[in-house]
Amino acid sequence: MPWNSDKCVGPRKELSLSEVQQIEQYLLLEKSGHDRCLFMLAIDSMLRCSDVLRLKVEDVRRLDGSMRETFLWKQKKTKKGVYASITLDTQKACREWISFSGKSFGDFLFTRGKGKQAQPISAGYYRDLIKLWVGAIGLDEKEYSTHSLRRTKPILLYDHDILSVENISLLLGHKDTKTTMHYLGLSRKNALEKARDFNIFSRKVKIRSESVRQPTFSKKDLDYLAQQVARLLKHRFDP
Repeated sequence: MPWNSDKCVGPRKELSLSEVQQIEQYLLLEKSGHDRCLFMLAIDSMLRCSDVLRLKVEDVRRLDGSMRETFLWKQKKTKKGVYASITLDTQKACREWISFSGKSFGDFLFTRGKGKQAQPISAGYYRDLIKLWVGAIGLDEKEYSTHSLRRTKPILLYDHDILSVENISLLLGHKDTKTTMHYLGLSRKNALEKARDFNIFSRKVKIRSESVRQPTFSKKDLDYLAQQVARLLKHRFDP
């Protein structure tokens, strides 16, 4: 039975830029290479939980040992391919974790144990880790889950005017931008911002009057007006 069965939980909150940095620093101080790599890779790749947990060493590192900047991934949910990008800091975190854990090229990155037969950690364990991380920096763990990490970077990319909705839609592997707009909460966010900024009790509030309807002209009307203007100009300037 799913953990959220018969529960109205709503979309999980994303992390702010400051909160991302706080958690990364917390994991750095905790010296948890596994958790830090998992956190940073999940944020960067923008992949779903089911995809993050299936990542292998070969997905983020080449045979020659160099780290990949991007990789093509087949999503478990949609069965469609999507490109994931990895920043330099995340590449470094992955390199350090792979080296420390002694993982081989075909091994899963985040496992329950060691060795080639080690299986990925469960979605429940991953979710519990995220609640531990957000709780460590003073956030309400009930408001965050695995999807919080997937939503974080797209929302930051949009809010900082780095990428358009169309580009973010491609990165997330969405079929259309309507799905992306709903996913980013743009309609809800914009409506809430406008409602918040409109202080109906403030004496400084000015209600904008309805704009005067501008006259519209047909092509025939415009041609006639152009002829009249031309006649006036000719009469005025001809000797």
